[in-house]
Amino acid sequence: MLAPLVPEGPLHPEDAVFGLLVGLLAGCVLRCAGRHGALLVPPVVVATFIVAHPGTATGAIAGRWVGLAAVVFVVGVAAGAGTGGPKERSARPELFAVLPAVASVWGIVPDTEAAVIGGSVVVGAWITVSARWGRGDAVLLTAIPVFAALVGSVGRPERLWPALVAVLTVTVTANAVARVLRQRAGTPTTVAPAATSTVTTAPAPTTAP
Repeated sequence: MLAPLVPEGPLHPEDAVFGLLVGLLAGCVLRCAGRHGALLVPPVVVATFIVAHPGTATGAIAGRWVGLAAVVFVVGVAAGAGTGGPKERSARPELFAVLPAVASVWGIVPDTEAAVIGGSVVVGAWITVSARWGRGDAVLLTAIPVFAALVGSVGRPERLWPALVAVLTVTVTANAVARVLRQRAGTPTTVAPAATSTVTTAPAPTTAP
């Protein structure tokens, strides 16, 4: 549909538009999903990719248990780095924070369809979402760039580990920076006590004539 208008290449415009539309719908659904809405986003990304490229996802993950173990490792480290802060957070910053990790995968793996779809779904959900997530729930979003790394490195398996290391580095760094910013935002402003004057301003006593 869009191929005659947009040149083909690593951007994959068809996948980008499809993922964006799905993400817009997902963001609307997240409004009703409550504080555990992060659970919905990674499955939506995987389902969108399977619909767009049937059979590719299962073939990419089959027999790659080392990569799946890395998924657990990355998510666990990200969860440890993201603890702290309020019990509930707005979903919009959490969605936006996962985009650098997806972009790092897009720049490393040779097959970028999964990264494009994952990023497009996240952007679409970011536009329409208004939910709040529980502390640590949004760590599940890390599964999106990890999935994109697994699928995108099928043709060149040696790119898997560099992509996972990039996801790990970007995720931990983003969570650490976000934690520092939250702590600074929650620090009360210190007010210096006012100086006490030794000069009295009380009126002088009056003397009766």
